Amino acid sequence: GSLNTIIDNASEKAVKFGRRHQAAITLMMRTVLDTGELAEHRREGIVQPYLEAGTALLGPIVGMSEQELRMALTSVTYLFIRYSLSSNEELIRVAGITSGPGKKARALQAVTDHLSAALKALLHIPPNL
Repeated sequence: GSLNTIIDNASEKAVKFGRRHQAAITLMMRTVLDTGELAEHRREGIVQPYLEAGTALLGPIVGMSEQELRMALTSVTYLFIRYSLSSNEELIRVAGITSGPGKKARALQAVTDHLSAALKALLHIPPNL
């Protein structure tokens, strides 16, 4: 598939993952709030490999420097974490959904679409790629 489709699918999976693992993400973020950073084993075992793989994979495609890519991937991860920690009610309010059926599903779709668009914008990915 196209890079845009891959990002859309990854965003959908990331939002679902984040909502399912909200308690674990909350615990990880407590460390960040207390110390200003993730625990070393999480940073070295998860974050560094994610950034290295992401820059290696996307660098040749988007033509950004390693530093720009690392910052873009980190920024979208921060957005993902914040939305993952939000209550359903907060997401509904943020998305501006005031009536109608399926408020939660519509809010989650709005978050998914937003995260996908944010990553595409941060990576300067044109619609035809």
